[in-house]
Amino acid sequence: MGKRDVVTWTAMLGGYAQRGYYEEAVRIFQEMLQGGEVQPNEATLVNVLHVCASLGDLSLGKRVHSYMDSRDNVEFCFFAGLKATTKDSSSPSRKGKDSSSMD
Repeated sequence: MGKRDVVTWTAMLGGYAQRGYYEEAVRIFQEMLQGGEVQPNEATLVNVLHVCASLGDLSLGKRVHSYMDSRDNVEFCFFAGLKATTKDSSSPSRKGKDSSSMD
């Protein structure tokens, strides 16, 4: 295989995770980080967090979370969405609406 980019790494990791090969997915993630040529993106990290949850590995989950906190150059859209939802729910136009609605 040629040079691996973040899409290639994420696809491999996600494929292993989807098939239940969680330890192999962790190995791929560690290999990606140790190589240093490619940095994980949001999709990579979502897959890794899924693996952590599936394994019940709180320690690994905390390390991944710490890694995410240390990355200033990655926008985590799922966190930004949560912040926006919290802000929107306190605005006058949202008062009285069910917070669980998805409109």
